[in-house]
Amino acid sequence: MAIHDKYTWADFLKANPDKKGVKRTSPEGAKAFQQAYKAFIQTYLKQRLDRLGRQQTKTTGVRDALVGKLKATKKAAVARRIQTRVGQKDHALVVITKTIGRTKELQKQF
Repeated sequence: MAIHDKYTWADFLKANPDKKGVKRTSPEGAKAFQQAYKAFIQTYLKQRLDRLGRQQTKTTGVRDALVGKLKATKKAAVARRIQTRVGQKDHALVVITKTIGRTKELQKQF
């Protein structure tokens, strides 16, 4: 779902029942909606960054544990499987880091 679809006019009306008679296309309605939209998106992006930070910490911990197992193992077949899992965790960390960067860029826009 795109970021502009996270907060709609219906959500605005639910949060602000006193604005029920206001049209969305009116200057008053557009201004009120934009203010509410910015406030919602800022909190949404902050929560998203928090969630991604926790996910990054957890993935790093799992990867470090796997690296410890990899160093302790003597069998080549087991090492190969562990290396594959470590590679998956590295890829996941790259994806999370890119997502964090994109989220920070979005925060600058709002």
